[in-house]
Amino acid sequence: MNEQMIYAVGMIVVLAIAAALVVYFTGRDKSGGEKVAKGGVGGDEKAGAGAVVGRVRRYARLNSYQVVEPARWARDGKLAEFDCVLVGYFGVLGVRCMGYSGRVFGGEKEKTWVQTKGEKRYEFENPLERNAKDARVLREVLIGAGLRNIPVETALVCTGGKKQELALPRSTPCYTPQSFGRYLNSSRFDQDKKVDVEKTADLLRQAVAQVEQR
Repeated sequence: MNEQMIYAVGMIVVLAIAAALVVYFTGRDKSGGEKVAKGGVGGDEKAGAGAVVGRVRRYARLNSYQVVEPARWARDGKLAEFDCVLVGYFGVLGVRCMGYSGRVFGGEKEKTWVQTKGEKRYEFENPLERNAKDARVLREVLIGAGLRNIPVETALVCTGGKKQELALPRSTPCYTPQSFGRYLNSSRFDQDKKVDVEKTADLLRQAVAQVEQR
């Protein structure tokens, strides 16, 4: 091998090492940890949501309740969005699904939760706090339409299945699809709070239509 070939091979090796270092360091934050991205991994937040919404629909049919979907409302510049909303004599239940795969870390009072997949780390808004904010908007929509004193509850269902590992305190108020099914069948949803199911569901559907037309 002549000197020119040795030099060329050496330059290729140097460039390859330099490229690898660039990829390594740009993929990490300034503190030396993994690079943090906002909003979770795109495309898998709603993994498994269809099955949960289907379960809610079946429950509604069996109990003469109604399901509102799409479930998206705006009030005073604030937006509320759930995967579906169940309307019954007990009140209103907003259901949000979280299908993020990988490991999910968080706590009930933490502002952000963290998802890790391989060497990547992502932050997203605490879905329990998001539920609470969206429930307030939903109450405002109901009150604005003259429907007061309707109980509004929310449920977070973790739908990532075997691809999702939850690193959450046991006291965290969230459900798997199975435990959510048991929750729906609990006595709390048999309570009669004198809610006009048809009127409330129609009002919410009309409010959704107004949002969709904007």
